Amino acid sequence: MQTDNELKRIFHRRAAAVMPPASLDERVAGLFERHIGTQPAKTRRRARSAFGRRTATIALALLLFGSLAYASTTVYRMSTENFRYSMTADPTIALKHASGKQIYEAVAFVQGKLGEDEKAVTFIRLLDEEKLPPLISVSKPRLYTDIAEWKKAVKFDAAWKMPQRLPEGYKIAGGRTQFPIEAVTAEWADRYGSKLKKEAQKSEDAVSWIIIGKGGHPPYPGIDIPNLVIKTKAGGEIIVSWMSVPPDTKVAMDVKTGGMTVAEKLDVNGVDAVYSYNADHFFSPTGRMQSLSWSEQKNGTTILYQLSADAPDMTKNDLVAIARNME
Repeated sequence: MQTDNELKRIFHRRAAAVMPPASLDERVAGLFERHIGTQPAKTRRRARSAFGRRTATIALALLLFGSLAYASTTVYRMSTENFRYSMTADPTIALKHASGKQIYEAVAFVQGKLGEDEKAVTFIRLLDEEKLPPLISVSKPRLYTDIAEWKKAVKFDAAWKMPQRLPEGYKIAGGRTQFPIEAVTAEWADRYGSKLKKEAQKSEDAVSWIIIGKGGHPPYPGIDIPNLVIKTKAGGEIIVSWMSVPPDTKVAMDVKTGGMTVAEKLDVNGVDAVYSYNADHFFSPTGRMQSLSWSEQKNGTTILYQLSADAPDMTKNDLVAIARNME
């Protein structure tokens, strides 16, 4: 029979492994605000001050790569005090009814309907038929060619490292305030998911979407990620992005990918980094995607850096050369 101490140890191990759903923190905050709104002003000030010191925990499950599977093995992990990023893969499971090209074309169709910097919560029926998460946010980001203007738009953090020296023939084309394809918040999923699914089923269209405006969205990991576009000699693109996780927030990002992904650990200026290559990427026009990722901490804030490219002529060395000259 297990002793009380043994049971306590088991309980604490399991409790530590539990990650609340992405919407939990928002819902708790909503309940708190509804309750505290009925209290006297002095009580509201004290309570909000105490509530503001809590640590938010956000769990994100992202479908950004092809051939997603749920019974999977770990490709790589990275973590800091308030941030955990993991990628898992299963080589045996792939799309059964649709192709990655069809999914990309569905996304491109929505982008063609958007104005500059507009964002739309999008339901992709092909993913739903594959029993995969069908909601993403799609946008048509403005390219700021004036870097000073871009820095102002994204509230550029001086702690973010920028590319200082580029390979010969490469140049910075501009910056954007968001990616063309990103995750959705729990609030957007709750508000629009069911409605969009019904619309797609009724019309039998490949996608349904709703435009939710231009920028100014509440801060949320994986949404409105600042990024810089670098053009290569051959016209390809390398994207440099930054995602900051403040000290009072804990984020867990779990990325699922298929067996076409390979990963390799590298060193970037003394920091552990991971290079990955995916030959079957849902949301790439070439079907390929390679990336170099690492995280650093500055004054308690975790900064996730990522360099990515989908052009077939890009190499690992191109990404590494840029990363090692960021400061």
